[in-house]
Amino acid sequence: MKILSSKNIKGIGHFNNDICKKEGNFAYVIDGATAQFNDNIFFKTSDLYEYMQLLKNNIPNFGCIMTNLKKGIEKSNQELKNITKYKEYKLPTFTISAVKEYKHYYEVYLLCDCLISILYQDGTIENIIDHRFDKTEQKCRNEFEKIKNLKVSKLEKSNLRKKVLKECRRHANIAGGYPVGSTNPKRIKNGIIKRINKEDVKRIIICSDGLYNTIGMPSEKSYFSKTSLENKINNNKNYDDLTYMLISNS
Repeated sequence: MKILSSKNIKGIGHFNNDICKKEGNFAYVIDGATAQFNDNIFFKTSDLYEYMQLLKNNIPNFGCIMTNLKKGIEKSNQELKNITKYKEYKLPTFTISAVKEYKHYYEVYLLCDCLISILYQDGTIENIIDHRFDKTEQKCRNEFEKIKNLKVSKLEKSNLRKKVLKECRRHANIAGGYPVGSTNPKRIKNGIIKRINKEDVKRIIICSDGLYNTIGMPSEKSYFSKTSLENKINNNKNYDDLTYMLISNS
């Protein structure tokens, strides 16, 4: 596989918590979910940011996607002293989109609200989405709308929004909640895995939600053109970190 275009653009936050990497026949985008609790348990800068950098350095490429991700998490956790003292949902969480090329097929992997978009040789487009996050996301939006209409100060509204986000994060990886990547390597098994015949594929986009929230969900061939895709990004303001890889079937 060949990378036609790849960008990792910082949003309006203090740190860029997206990472991406291609190593041989394996490529991934990982989006660190904004910390809702203490983000300085292990590092003075940001636990989430530093953990994303650890993952980028520690995810190997010697097995299937799930094996690679699990090994990367296990090795990264060695840098977090007394990690078992803390509740999982209070530690870094992240979403993943990844692809690995084999002789006759691509293996793709998705966890939470990243995206994998495939342009097939016949011109059709498939967007692989993890809808298991939809219920929690909609609940947050509903609560935000209620807060918006309250006759209270901006500071009070901000504090109420933070409270909603903390409550949503508590539902990460529990029954009735939503699956997401975390410092628990066992969570990787909850990802969506699909095999696709190589001969059917023309191009693939793997990306964080910052891409489709900025330019929309891929719906036409122009999204898979390097020039057109980059123009769409340049003509829109991204508030979130925006990361993608546009991959060609070589």
